[in-house]
Amino acid sequence: MWLPHWLYESLPFLYAITAALCLFALESSFGSAMSTTALAAAALMTWNMRRKARSAVLRRTHRRGPTRQDR
Repeated sequence: MWLPHWLYESLPFLYAITAALCLFALESSFGSAMSTTALAAAALMTWNMRRKARSAVLRRTHRRGPTRQDR
């Protein structure tokens, strides 16, 4: 599924904001607690997966030596 770049980059923040809105807008019940927990978990998991993927890409690019063109 393709998402615009601005939406893709803001998804963890949107999940966290929606979790906060669920926490404050809905009355206290088991369903609202589950929704808040699921959205907060989705925000943290998305942020963590992106952080790991981006750091792996950076490590891979720094590990490469000079190319033949650079010599």
